[in-house]
Amino acid sequence: MNLKKKLFSIILFFSVILNFSNSFAKESVSILLEKDHKGIMVIYRYPSGSDGIIISYGGYKWFKEVYKSRTNNEQTFIQPAKFGVSGDMKSWMLQRYEIDDFYFEFRTRGDDQYINFLSSQAINEIEGYITRGKRFSLATLQPEKAWYAGTWTPVKNINTLKNLSLKNSRTFCMILSEDFMINAFNKELKTNDVSQLIIDSGYQCNNNFELVSKPKPKKYEADKDPSQLTSTDETKSSNETVSSNKNYKNYWWVVIILALGAFFLYTKTVPKPKKVKRIVKSKPTGFKKDLINYWQGKVSYGFSYWVCLTIIGTIISLPALYFFTDQFIDSASELVLLFIMIYALFIIVSQIYLIVGTWRSAEFYKAQKKKLKQSLIWGYLGQISIVLSIIRKFAEFF
Repeated sequence: MNLKKKLFSIILFFSVILNFSNSFAKESVSILLEKDHKGIMVIYRYPSGSDGIIISYGGYKWFKEVYKSRTNNEQTFIQPAKFGVSGDMKSWMLQRYEIDDFYFEFRTRGDDQYINFLSSQAINEIEGYITRGKRFSLATLQPEKAWYAGTWTPVKNINTLKNLSLKNSRTFCMILSEDFMINAFNKELKTNDVSQLIIDSGYQCNNNFELVSKPKPKKYEADKDPSQLTSTDETKSSNETVSSNKNYKNYWWVVIILALGAFFLYTKTVPKPKKVKRIVKSKPTGFKKDLINYWQGKVSYGFSYWVCLTIIGTIISLPALYFFTDQFIDSASELVLLFIMIYALFIIVSQIYLIVGTWRSAEFYKAQKKKLKQSLIWGYLGQISIVLSIIRKFAEFF
């Protein structure tokens, strides 16, 4: 074992001891619940830094296989929960979300298993999800051996814990007995004794971690004001109720589809103005004339295809590679989100304009070649490439 591994082993050992025996020294903690209702994650914050612990109540085979010994070959990933697909290992381990250094120590406590971990990068990522109230997954691969993935929900409201009593009462009772629930200041719940808040609400567990009494059943929403709760509120999984407000950032694509539909209906339903005799219309000049000529296909086919559609179209679309990523959209403010929607509409309109103009230019090109009894192959090839490009864009979008 090299010096670096020895040093982190020593630090982790004392962190584990402190986590279970000296909670009074901590500034604050945050708790997160596992999707399967069998585990909990705790983030401890000290004046000198932060660390974390993950507890698997009753133990789990693959949790043990992955974390029981550190080999320095492990790969750990923290990413938005929406990417993980049950049974698909790779979906939980997207390369761009890999954590560079994730140091951990595996321990047992009776039938329970837990790891204490140190990682500045991992803690920073988790803190971001806690702040936003977003679910995320933490997955670790032990190459050629096993892998483990868990989905975590930050506890931002006391009702999230109350919901757990309906999902897994034993885990609920075991969590209430933990030291970090009794003797540590919870940052989100603003109390030094979370368990007492639960008990004062009418919940009671015995020494065997059985829920022996609870208040009249209510169906809670995790982030709804308790004063607004009613017995008719729909029960939701704690993993699905971090925020009762819809995140409209996830629906930006609806605006794009509606814009496409509106444009299509407009072109099909708005009648063209009838020609009025004896009225002299001023002819467009300059840039406006160039735009009209391009739309009507009166521009050189080569210029239209290579310069306008290919080069200019690519330049217009390049910023989308950054702005339309999930990571950017999830962290965007409402003002930035509005800008993204406007930019998305601009891309759609410009692509329609460029495609229609180039297509019509190809038609003129074929007509000219036909009169000269020359090959039409380049006109057809250009139009085929346009069709394939449209199909590819729709496939990528959906």
